[in-house]
Amino acid sequence: MKIVEVSSTPAAAYAGLLMAQLGAEVVCLGDDTLDPATARYVNTGKTRECVDLTTSAGVTHVLDLVHDADGLVEDLGSHGLDDHQLSLRRLRRRNPRLVVVSISPFGESGPHAEWHASELVTQAMGGMLQSTGWDAEPPLKLAGSMAAFIAGLHAAIALHAAVFGVRTGHERPAHIDISAQETFLQHWSRHIGQWAYSGAGQRRDRRTLDGQGVPSMARAADGWICLAVRNARWNTVADLLGLHDFTGDEWQTPAARVARWAEIAPHFEAAMASRTRDEWFAAAAERGLIFGPVHDLHEVLASEQYAARDYFTVGPDQARAPGLPFRWED
Repeated sequence: MKIVEVSSTPAAAYAGLLMAQLGAEVVCLGDDTLDPATARYVNTGKTRECVDLTTSAGVTHVLDLVHDADGLVEDLGSHGLDDHQLSLRRLRRRNPRLVVVSISPFGESGPHAEWHASELVTQAMGGMLQSTGWDAEPPLKLAGSMAAFIAGLHAAIALHAAVFGVRTGHERPAHIDISAQETFLQHWSRHIGQWAYSGAGQRRDRRTLDGQGVPSMARAADGWICLAVRNARWNTVADLLGLHDFTGDEWQTPAARVARWAEIAPHFEAAMASRTRDEWFAAAAERGLIFGPVHDLHEVLASEQYAARDYFTVGPDQARAPGLPFRWED
């Protein structure tokens, strides 16, 4: 399988990376606007060429490349191919079986089709920032290029499926229009069930302990651990933490514990510091409670779980990088 990638953001670049990891020959015609660390990662396993699409020679070179390609993925913006004299009709004249996947902030139709957007704008208009940060404070951008990478993941899946359909004769060549806003919104759909079953909408937490009456993050002996005990019985939590002096009726509500947290805090902090994150994780699981160790990047790279699943790949420069975000067996 041969794929031509024309990328100006991490979205198409990540789609191309996934296709390369799936075994495709990927010719990357990306520009140099990506930061060096991101470019080093997303360009792994590709043949990279510098092409100026503002010149007739550059456009001709793209047409020559797609002549024997199975697919093209690009993120030049809404109708960006047309703007660079690479219309779908012109591409199809060169290769009638070509599958084209176009990624843009809002898709190629609708009132926002011509709008430009940054990563922050896509996250905000995709709905996710409504729940980031703290209540009554400004929303916070999620780290990295999450919206672009999610759009790239959808693009790679769609491209691979479409090429397979064309090759097997089950589908005709398609132009797949991917909106980064829409793919990011997909990850908001989990809250539909929350509304359906409880009638509760999603909101950001306050900078207090009101939700569960204990901190959601605490220091264990070897680092941070998160405590997701909002719906747990307080006495079960207190028993795990050894806070037996705080299990009477007067301590049962989160509001009561918040109001008198100064009395609990020294005992809580000492208890948390007495065990490692993994020890707390195991002890909590035995009681049906959710404690989650917080791993930094070094711990992620050293994780035996990732190692057992051969998740990380090693590039030509011996740097490890994430592999495919899905697995299958023949």
